[in-house]
Amino acid sequence: MLPDSDSLSFVSEALLFSSQREKEALSLLKDLIQINSWTKNKSGTDKVIDSIYDFIPEGSFKKRIIKQQEVGNFLIIENEKSYNERYVLIMGHADTVYPESLSFEYEDRGDVVLGPGVIDMKGGLVVGIYALMFLKKTDLLDKIPVKFFINTDEEIGSPFSKSFIERFSQGAFCGFVLESGGPSNSVVTARRGKLGIKVKIEGEAAHAGFIKEGKKSAVIELAHKVLAFEDLNKSTDFTCNVGVVSGGIMANVVPDEAYLEVDLRFQREIQRKQVISLVKDIVNRSFVPGVTSSFSIISERPPMERSAQNV
Repeated sequence: MLPDSDSLSFVSEALLFSSQREKEALSLLKDLIQINSWTKNKSGTDKVIDSIYDFIPEGSFKKRIIKQQEVGNFLIIENEKSYNERYVLIMGHADTVYPESLSFEYEDRGDVVLGPGVIDMKGGLVVGIYALMFLKKTDLLDKIPVKFFINTDEEIGSPFSKSFIERFSQGAFCGFVLESGGPSNSVVTARRGKLGIKVKIEGEAAHAGFIKEGKKSAVIELAHKVLAFEDLNKSTDFTCNVGVVSGGIMANVVPDEAYLEVDLRFQREIQRKQVISLVKDIVNRSFVPGVTSSFSIISERPPMERSAQNV
């Protein structure tokens, strides 16, 4: 730990560096915001990764792109000291939830900037980049082993980058994720686990003009299940959100198929079994006679539970 006088000097130097490079940092942020980097848009996420790679001065850091086929490429920025010592692991993601149909515009209002992904989390990427540049400027990067890993599949649960995150984490003595914190600039030190599921509902097709009662409508079953899933929010231990619904082909046809995509969050790993049990109860229950349902897990992340190591 730095002595008090050194700490004050360090903070003053950091604030000066920040103010001097603010316009440049906002320019980089604007460039990144204006790139459509929806997770499924590989060319867009690749462009964000390439832009960051090109922005990092040659010789300042070791940098390499990890090629991917199904999602955008990943990027690792590191110093040589991290090769032989336990290091500070910094992580961020370049993908956003915003589809290609959205206009990716950037707006600077003076005291705040707006745009798709400005907080989650292109702003975080820019902060991480300039933090490394400041450490390089002060020669502290020669003393601190650092790896900065940027993935492009976080918004779908990091299925392709999970193995990299686990591998890089094994060599780290601490880690920082540059996503936004809580209200009042609080730092997030624990996070709920996530379970993403897709529910398939199967009914029986019929012409709407010839059936009034007893129809085996997958969409009616879907409506009941939406309400049942949302009722899980009455528990203080879980959160549940039905985010995607689909079903039917035409208004005059009783729909024989419908689908739900549901996001469930829980605080402790031990609660996962309870969440799965609640999901099964809803999926296996037929609100409409003759309609059946099944589900599959499409994404999953364990909780980061509060402990002595992260409080």
